[in-house]
Amino acid sequence: MRRLSPRARRKILLLLYRRRRKATNQRYNQILKTTDRSKIRHQRRASSWTVDMVRFEESTEGVQRWPLNRSTRIGRAGRVYSCTRLTAPEDFRLQFNHDEIMSYVYELRRQVFVNDRFRGFGTKRRPSLYVDLDRIARIDVEGALLLAAEIDRVRRVLGMRALMDDEKWHPEVRSILYGLGLYTVIEAGRVRQSVPIADFVGPAEAAGLSIVPFLSCTRADPGKALELRNALNDRCAPPGDASQLAVYDALVEAFNNAIGHAYLDEYPGDGLPRVRRWWAGALIDHREGYLHLVVYDQGVGIPTTLQRRGLLDGLVGRRIERNDADVIAGALQYGRSGVSSDALFGDEADGRGNGLWRMCELAETFDYADVRFTSLKGDVVYAKGGELERTTLTSRFCGTMIRWRATIGARELQV
Repeated sequence: MRRLSPRARRKILLLLYRRRRKATNQRYNQILKTTDRSKIRHQRRASSWTVDMVRFEESTEGVQRWPLNRSTRIGRAGRVYSCTRLTAPEDFRLQFNHDEIMSYVYELRRQVFVNDRFRGFGTKRRPSLYVDLDRIARIDVEGALLLAAEIDRVRRVLGMRALMDDEKWHPEVRSILYGLGLYTVIEAGRVRQSVPIADFVGPAEAAGLSIVPFLSCTRADPGKALELRNALNDRCAPPGDASQLAVYDALVEAFNNAIGHAYLDEYPGDGLPRVRRWWAGALIDHREGYLHLVVYDQGVGIPTTLQRRGLLDGLVGRRIERNDADVIAGALQYGRSGVSSDALFGDEADGRGNGLWRMCELAETFDYADVRFTSLKGDVVYAKGGELERTTLTSRFCGTMIRWRATIGARELQV
């Protein structure tokens, strides 16, 4: 019997190894297709979406890249996984730290939808993404709503359930996020139960905050506006009838704007998957005496849906709009936003609605109030009496956010 050479022996062993590995993979794939839980995972990994890289890079132009760190995370069973850690900024208040928050949000979108780092547990060569919120020390209702909407979008597109590792979160931040309903909106579970749920509420109450949980919907539902207004009345003594009606009308117009115009197919947006929703929330600061009401959508932005006034308009006495802030301010002054609810029923045949202007009517019914419109690179604040403050942002905002702030007198506060 002829003895095999070492080279021939290696070839035979390699051939047997490849056949065994192929058979193992076939059995594993068959299990994935027949097991319910594994079938969902298999379909999720096999699914794909279209990302327009040109549009995404245009939307992130001028935005600084947020740093990533190679790290590890501990799962539920105590197993250690390799991960790419995306650490949130310490100050998550949009009014004070807009540029860093936008860098963080766009990096989250890039890692999830472009680099596809949210599928599976990750490998040594391609670790999964871990969204780290431990560093956040200050947050407002605008930043919390933006964060909840981004996580909700990831959950809905990927079809996965989020897990919150909130053990090391700042107590007040955790209390605000829990009160605003972050866990409910994104249907999140908890990795560890070391901090009891009963301890979540205390820090917000100690800070004098009354929080209204988030709402989200795919329709311009007036019932949601009524639900949010009633929730505000439950947490403070109801204001006058005119103010209550103005709150309801402003919310309805904001919902119409989000569903009717923000997600139109004729505008490409940022090139990423869309969920076509709006998110809303409110917070009452009893110490400062302010009511904060916010509506947010991830659409194409107000300046995109309006035609910018140029030199010809300047010849007839109209203000030339050179940037996004001028476009938003022009929509308030001229009443040319096509978002009014009356237009949906044919009361404005010319198609030039007054939706943005109607959102500002709330400011005239309180002792002091203002409305902030943030969209793309424009930020406009409308104060009571019609005073406008325009700001051009350095970093492009991802969608449109409308924030109402109104003072509630000491007699109206419910102690």
